[in-house]
Amino acid sequence: MGVTILSFGRDLRVQDHPALARAGQEAGAEGGAVLPVFIVDPAVWSAPEASARQWRVVAEGLASLSAALAARGAPLQVEIGPPVEVLDRLAARWPVVRGLALGAQPPAEDWARRRGLPWRPVAAPRR
Repeated sequence: MGVTILSFGRDLRVQDHPALARAGQEAGAEGGAVLPVFIVDPAVWSAPEASARQWRVVAEGLASLSAALAARGAPLQVEIGPPVEVLDRLAARWPVVRGLALGAQPPAEDWARRRGLPWRPVAAPRR
């Protein structure tokens, strides 16, 4: 039984989230589990254009997302560090078989490619 990493980026919702739906379908078909993750990259949040106000908005979104995912039995993992290091830590703890994200996440895609794992960016719905 493998684990599918679902990496959340800017879109912190559960309703109408195509990557979340696909992760559930793929993991469920194999009897696996979904590990929802949000990576707090210090390089992003220490950049001059990042602000405390932006972080407050993200933190509020993470709290709501965490509660919604916990209610569905898949609590959100909030991890701090460079994405590749975080993914390495997760892969050391869990039998990761694939990754999914809404939209492109180049560091994660490169990480998966080096490990021989599929990583699929799922297209965002048009609004």
